[in-house]
Amino acid sequence: MGGALARAISKDLETVVYIYDKNEEKSSALAEITGGFSSTFGEVIEKSDFLFLGVKPNIIAQICEAIGKECRKDTVIVSMAAGVKILKIEESLGARLPMIRIMPNTPVAVGEGLTAYSKNDLVTSDTEEAFKKIMSLTGTLVHVEESEIDAFCAIAGCGPAYAYMFIEALAKGSEACGIPRDRAIFYASKMIRGSAIMALESGIDPKTLRENVCSPGGATIEGVKLLEKCGFSDSVSSAIDAAYKRTLELGK
Repeated sequence: MGGALARAISKDLETVVYIYDKNEEKSSALAEITGGFSSTFGEVIEKSDFLFLGVKPNIIAQICEAIGKECRKDTVIVSMAAGVKILKIEESLGARLPMIRIMPNTPVAVGEGLTAYSKNDLVTSDTEEAFKKIMSLTGTLVHVEESEIDAFCAIAGCGPAYAYMFIEALAKGSEACGIPRDRAIFYASKMIRGSAIMALESGIDPKTLRENVCSPGGATIEGVKLLEKCGFSDSVSSAIDAAYKRTLELGK
């Protein structure tokens, strides 16, 4: 996820990106792609105005402890660790610093992401505006209460995986009907994109949009009936619930 954000943010030529990974080959490769700089741990902390922490929840406390000893007081810490609250990160840093917690999804890499963020009271309005500018090339950014982020993660953070599963399943079914795989994936992807745009821009409830596609006795209603029989809606809802519960576990 850190790499996906770096690729998007680096498209703003006014933003300088410094990259650190314990695997120097990874940081060098990403620096080459983004036009950024492969740096040491200390250099990233010293030079960054916004320090993005792209690490797993189980090691973020350890990383923050090291950062807190060297970080400037005006550096903004940006965490994307699932389930880990701002207060816990502040405790791990051993200091109160400007702090933004984000939950992005992988489409940020192509500028079509959806990212929720919350902040602590040390983030000024000017700092928030600077953060928004940095994130402007990643897609849509929404400010939410921190209590909402874990649920947001379950649908928007994890959701691309479910969408890709759906595309894969649609393509598989299309292949069985005689469509070559590459075209089947293209058709499925474009259909989902168009449907999503219509849901966003029409203002019509998804249930009504679905019903509008289903002519009585037609082809679509037969497919919908089978999906309902197989528990499609309940399965998706259960997946969101399982992801949400796991996110809460990761924060402990």
